[in-house]
Amino acid sequence: IIVSPSAGTVRMKVVDLSLLANRVAREWGENPAWQTMFGSVEGMIADLKTYINALGGDTPTATVLGSQEKRNVLNKFLQIRNVKGNPIIPEGTKYRGKTNPFLDFRLDRVVDMTPRTEVVKFSQEAYEKGQTNFSPYDPSYGEPERISTRTPGAVKGNIGDPIAQQLTVGIKPYQENRGLAKKAAALIKKSRILTPQQSRRSDKRVIEDYMDIGVDNLLWLHDNAPEVIRESGKLWYDGARKIVDAWAEKYQDTPQRVAAIIAALSPGTDWFQNVDRARRIIEFQRNDSNAKWTPKMTKAGEILSRSNTAKLAIKRIKNKPYSDLNTYDDKAVWFRVYDEAYNSKQYPVISPDGTFGEPQTIASGETRDIAWGGYDVIARSLSILDLPAASRESIAGSMTAKGSLSHKIRNFYNNIINPAGDFGDVTVDTHAVAAIYLKPFSQQSPEVSNNLGSGLRDLRYGISGTYGINAEIYRRAAERRGLLPREMQSITWEAIRGLYSPEFKRNKKDVAKINAVWDRHRRGTITLDEARTTITELAGGFSRPDWAGDSAKNEGPRPANDEGGIPGPDLPGRSPGGDTPRDAGGNASGPEIKFSPARSLNNRGGTIYTNERGDRAIQLSSRSGVRVYSDRGKRIGPVFSSVEKAQDYLSRR
Repeated sequence: IIVSPSAGTVRMKVVDLSLLANRVAREWGENPAWQTMFGSVEGMIADLKTYINALGGDTPTATVLGSQEKRNVLNKFLQIRNVKGNPIIPEGTKYRGKTNPFLDFRLDRVVDMTPRTEVVKFSQEAYEKGQTNFSPYDPSYGEPERISTRTPGAVKGNIGDPIAQQLTVGIKPYQENRGLAKKAAALIKKSRILTPQQSRRSDKRVIEDYMDIGVDNLLWLHDNAPEVIRESGKLWYDGARKIVDAWAEKYQDTPQRVAAIIAALSPGTDWFQNVDRARRIIEFQRNDSNAKWTPKMTKAGEILSRSNTAKLAIKRIKNKPYSDLNTYDDKAVWFRVYDEAYNSKQYPVISPDGTFGEPQTIASGETRDIAWGGYDVIARSLSILDLPAASRESIAGSMTAKGSLSHKIRNFYNNIINPAGDFGDVTVDTHAVAAIYLKPFSQQSPEVSNNLGSGLRDLRYGISGTYGINAEIYRRAAERRGLLPREMQSITWEAIRGLYSPEFKRNKKDVAKINAVWDRHRRGTITLDEARTTITELAGGFSRPDWAGDSAKNEGPRPANDEGGIPGPDLPGRSPGGDTPRDAGGNASGPEIKFSPARSLNNRGGTIYTNERGDRAIQLSSRSGVRVYSDRGKRIGPVFSSVEKAQDYLSRR
């Protein structure tokens, strides 16, 4: 029994000696060398047991058997690779299917359950029945549902096979290959995250320095995020799997296919819209794929015809039933017109645990309309639903554009389909890169483009961009906090979105101010703590996510170290809070605003005050001014010299 040190999952490997004994007896007569070496069928089986029992021990198997030749023959018989030292369990076996004597189970979580079928003794039948609750673990491959996140595809010289092996995009290619390290280091230097001195170091040192900075930023972001984000944010992929399983049952499909559609639709979209897009496509394909073109669709098509792609396609498909279409490109446009004509534009907020809530709204309180990506993404999603079987090979090839290495989509699929995976898969998207830098990045930011593949590509390794380096940053940060990499990613993903709102990121002046702060730190004119304090103030503190709800209170982020952290507002959204009503003369008509007694914030004399409205007055140190934030995270007024001045200002509003 093996417990994963990273994921905490439990693996149990069992060897079926009856299969081995049957094979020895079946092949004995054809192997004179066996007859000479072992003397009898029983003798060979006895030595096999001795060999297997010696695995994982301190004494070499050849010594235990008394013969290196015996060890080599049995190694070949078991079809496992030679390794230095004794493996605890034989890996790399070439056995397949029911001839495989090594049965491997993985227990992802322990729950109370009542058996719904008859209890059988341990056997091949029990193994197959146990797949319902114990995930069968193929020792020749790893996690059966997982797809490789590194996909070599050169004409020759490929380093790994993405189908026969479990390949993971990570730091290793950059450490092994000087050319890759040089290109990656050049991209990192351009990103303005290193000091001038760090930028002059060797390529490998540049990469390590960058990873150290990224890890430290993630840990600060994790430690200073509102508690609700730290506690619930890590559940995002567990909730995603819950949704996948529910839909697979509802629409009579496979979890792999549902997860693949969600992953294929993910580029450039937020999670709430991502999920609802997938639902609409699956429901249409399962329930309405025999629909015919209607006058209402003609009207909707006129709206979508503003796009040249849609305009040309609509001319071809207009008045045709969906079932008559021959290409997924045309089907994608047909579906999009149908959705525009018949489906609501609303989409729900989703909690990390997979619970659906109220429709997503904008600052004014109106519901937000769902938006769609390119027709090519819709076409790929529709094609996934038509796959004859949701095998690893078909899933891996269907989610992404032809020739695309798509580390992000592949990792996203793996995180959804197996949140407890042992391979360290981590979804590094726009927000995840922003979290590494603590900057308000957009999809167009060069650092994001580099992460997703720009500037570096090696088909022998099957990698592109700096994704593998960024993934390693999350793995190292997660290890420091006892989390899975995907948990660290989802927590800091929520935190960075709460720090930099979409409105903030769209304001070029605000973005320029944040970049200027980091440039000052790079030049050594302000400390790291001062830089983080300043950017938090400029951004207005951490907002709580939409799914947290007004009832979930936040006591402020925990200090990242002895110097203390930066507190944030405790209610969701960034729209202005309710101001005190005024009379005709402009005087405050409400009661006098009083702050509660101060609570200590850190060991630098920092204090925090609250009032009945939910406003917060924050003084980061005994020498700094007082800044006030509304219950919705909006900065109120200037920097005040004292909390009394802040009270007077609020009372006069």
